[in-house]
Amino acid sequence: MAKSVFQLFLLLLFLSLSAGARGQQTLHFIASIDQVNDDIRQGCAKDYEEAFALFRAIAQDAGMRFNHQKLPFDQGSVEGFLINEYSCGSDDVVVFLFSGHGFRYEDDGEEWPWPYLFYCNRAQSTNTENCEVDMDWVQALLMEHNPRLSIVLGDCCNNVQHNPEANETLNQLGSLAEDVDPNSTGTYANLDLIRSFRGNIIASAAKPGQQAETNDESGSHFFGAFRYHMLNALQSQQPTSWESILGNTRNMVMQLSNNQQTPLFCVNGRCY
Repeated sequence: MAKSVFQLFLLLLFLSLSAGARGQQTLHFIASIDQVNDDIRQGCAKDYEEAFALFRAIAQDAGMRFNHQKLPFDQGSVEGFLINEYSCGSDDVVVFLFSGHGFRYEDDGEEWPWPYLFYCNRAQSTNTENCEVDMDWVQALLMEHNPRLSIVLGDCCNNVQHNPEANETLNQLGSLAEDVDPNSTGTYANLDLIRSFRGNIIASAAKPGQQAETNDESGSHFFGAFRYHMLNALQSQQPTSWESILGNTRNMVMQLSNNQQTPLFCVNGRCY
């Protein structure tokens, strides 16, 4: 009898631990990093290095598993992974970071704010259709699996190649942003941004018609500013929000670029 009670105790303990393990949240970090274009390859590698360290540390501090995927840098591999291999739990966080070249078409207009992610060697490619992945499509695929929080970061240019006139027109149009102070909405303190926030976030390093700056030593303006304000928010004792983090990121990038680069972002469908 005593042996049976002990075995029952072990069984219940095992089931309890298994249930706890199954219920643990996971932070999925999916990285898509340009390794083929020499003009930006080192800066993109710096973005990846800092992003990997940032999100791994966040997952550890938040008590979450960390699942890391660095995708091969080509259109087919990225599309194949997102369609056939990507999966997540309903309480998980998914972060997709693209660092590379981006572009748009002349007829996209301002109503189509996000860039196409470019997956070829610019010096060798003549057909962009074999190289492009729509950033908005990436977010839609991530959301199909219903993660608690999805974040898509497009660290790339958002301009029409070889058409300064079209880019100048797009720049004059502004953006989809509403006339809202990003620091005035939402309050989610510290790690609750990761552990509790529910929704979707998409952010582009530049608005339509603009280039995004990077350099070999420090990486891009956009991800460097995002990392800085993300760490400040997590370490602060004051309530904060995703709108505040991304609004401060935008302001820093504009300052660094002398107002030549203005990031765009949307939080739960509200765009700034």
